[in-house]
Amino acid sequence: MTQTPLAVIGMAVRLPGADTVEKYWDDALDGVVHIERFTPEQLVQAGLDEAQAHDPGFVGASALLDDVNGFDAGAFGMSPREAAITDPQHRLFMEVCHTALETSGYSGATSKVGLFGNTGFHLHPLGGYLRNNLDGRVFNADFARNQVTGLQVAFGNHTDFVATKTAFRLGLTGPVMTVQTGCSSGLVGVHLAGQTLRGDEADVVVVATAAVHIPQVVGHRYVKGSIHSRSGVCRVFDAASDGMVTGNGAAAVVLKRLDRALADGDSIDAVVLGTAINNDGASKSAYAAPSVDGQAEVVERALTAAGVNCGDIGYVETHGTGTFKGDPIEFAALDRTYRHHTDKVGYCGLGSAKANIGHLDSAAALPSLIRAIGVIHRGVIPPLANHTAPNPGLPLDRSPFYLPDRQREWPIDLPRLAAVTALGVGGTNAHLILGLPDRSAAYTDVSRPEVSFLPLSAATSQSLTALASAWHRRLLDEPDLHPADVAATAGAGRRHHRLRLAVLGSTVAQWCQGLSDFLSLNESGRYRTGVASATGTALEMPPDADAYCRGASIAWPDGGRRLRLPSYPYHRTAHWIGPAPPQADRSRSSTGDEDMSFNTVLAHITEATMKRLGHPADRVTPDSSFLELGADSLSMVDLARGLEEAFDVKVSMRELFEEGATPGELAALVAARLPTDTMDEEQPEPTPSVAQAAPSPPSVAQPVPPPPSAPPTVPLPPVQPPAPEPVHMPAPVPPPPVYPYTPEAAASARTVEVLTAQVQQLISINQQLTYQVSQLTAMLRSHHGGGRA
Repeated sequence: MTQTPLAVIGMAVRLPGADTVEKYWDDALDGVVHIERFTPEQLVQAGLDEAQAHDPGFVGASALLDDVNGFDAGAFGMSPREAAITDPQHRLFMEVCHTALETSGYSGATSKVGLFGNTGFHLHPLGGYLRNNLDGRVFNADFARNQVTGLQVAFGNHTDFVATKTAFRLGLTGPVMTVQTGCSSGLVGVHLAGQTLRGDEADVVVVATAAVHIPQVVGHRYVKGSIHSRSGVCRVFDAASDGMVTGNGAAAVVLKRLDRALADGDSIDAVVLGTAINNDGASKSAYAAPSVDGQAEVVERALTAAGVNCGDIGYVETHGTGTFKGDPIEFAALDRTYRHHTDKVGYCGLGSAKANIGHLDSAAALPSLIRAIGVIHRGVIPPLANHTAPNPGLPLDRSPFYLPDRQREWPIDLPRLAAVTALGVGGTNAHLILGLPDRSAAYTDVSRPEVSFLPLSAATSQSLTALASAWHRRLLDEPDLHPADVAATAGAGRRHHRLRLAVLGSTVAQWCQGLSDFLSLNESGRYRTGVASATGTALEMPPDADAYCRGASIAWPDGGRRLRLPSYPYHRTAHWIGPAPPQADRSRSSTGDEDMSFNTVLAHITEATMKRLGHPADRVTPDSSFLELGADSLSMVDLARGLEEAFDVKVSMRELFEEGATPGELAALVAARLPTDTMDEEQPEPTPSVAQAAPSPPSVAQPVPPPPSAPPTVPLPPVQPPAPEPVHMPAPVPPPPVYPYTPEAAASARTVEVLTAQVQQLISINQQLTYQVSQLTAMLRSHHGGGRA
């Protein structure tokens, strides 16, 4: 029974030598190998024992990723501390999911978006970021009593939580789960995504994977008969094959039903015609051994599901690990199935990404899929890297397959069809058939809505400037794009961050001029800027530039295609905990002798927030929103526990999020509950924070309670000025809230920010005075028998 085809509408990679899909395809076609051999000195520096590093039998080799310690925490609403205790695999996973969704035009989708994904690295089971970097730093003597930190580390490191945590950060509401079947996990995820889409459980599904071993400079002691290479070179289906070499990376694809993708005018990279999965069961010699029968069956089932004749398939991206005995088993399974259906010989090329980028463990399947998409997309079959001569165990002379030793153009007598195999240790096999979309099925919808502005947003001023620059270049290069398609991609197709830019106009030419003005610091009136609040508005509004810049929730109109326009420009900074544990970090406990004033409580909260969230001193001000600082429920629980230990005051979770949403508000809440005999009769002068003076708290030593008949005074909500940019971020332009900045505009913006804070303080003082006067009046009336004072 054939399956309803799926469309691949978005992809993203972080792979050795390639941060983009196009670069990854280029490297594959050029036969570039990114596996490196490490010197004993490099291995020792990475933490290996000196004797082992110099052992002649130890093989140090892998394919490395750049900048694994870098991450744009602000783009995902994470605090620096949360980012630092999160496994790089999880961070890369979030990045590729987000980027793939942006390329598809559905990162801001309000419909059901699902996610199936996984992380490794299981080929080095005793290593990794958790054991090598966090153990001894986060898991110290304090861990036994601080289970909150344990949960935070678990959520940020175990593969169980990688998919659901990403769904939380990206707002995905479809089926979300971890899919872990070893090296076949990615293709199994694609198979499950197909079932989900065909069952209408989701409109769009992301399948993602990531595997990074920490440290990346690793190796193995060669053992005869093992799967690891003695030479440190991966040669697939080769006479010199001697085993696999590990690599690092992350990849994601976005899938949608083909009929719906065509109807919506989505950009389609490839079509998944059919998928199949199975397990070898007990029909093999050992748990980790491959099975010809199991693999042959899954290939047969995939061909049936796709409704494709294998005689039309011109390329197979194999599992191909480079083991001398394992590769012939995979070849035998393919050969058996194909010969059953065709007599053609030597027409189908074989390849394997592992020869170029190493074996990515449980993340191996999706790079193979994306590589195969590149092969049919470009119509060029890549060379098999490191090839010397065919493995003598392959009957190539009478088989349908050949091993390409150079680039080859796609045969003109074959349709653009390819297959992909992924085999998991333990026997879960997956196979998939790919084709190209019918380009004649053009998008014909003419009911595109009118537009009045182009919405762009980012988490930092640097990213907003970079995003505006990228969109400006693209619109200049493609001036004939339909404005409704561009606006639909930017509005309904993207997540919206707190820094907002609305470029006014209804044509691409007008937007180019507005973006040019923004980037050149020209206050022309062709654009608007603003900073959205942490909470935003629940009520959706029609598209309006000013409302968008204030952070309103916009009801973007239906209509318009989702285009391939520039995705979010991450500004990564180092978020890392080194292998050497620091001094134990213990919270200050109360001795009963220190000053228990508002300022003391505020200083404690500020210091605790900096430590728990990892922000620099000038980022945590009395009016900073905990939510905007990246706090989650666990970190807030930990903060409340610390307050109870320090001041013997309990604060509920409701109070933390509603009445104590900023350090200043929380300090006032705690200070008001301290015993009056521990408070000074006169409050000391406010202690200024690094960035801004603390707001005056309500007095807590009130001698006269309000009369029962007097209604309680309800404090006005605080006016929160925009938080300054973190100092660790590079700043090509001054910080928000006005974009772009001229020197005069910057000074004006800072003046407005300071004056706003001062007005809020005056409002607070006025409330205190009003309350004091009401108390004094009530006391005097009581003293004079209720008459006029």
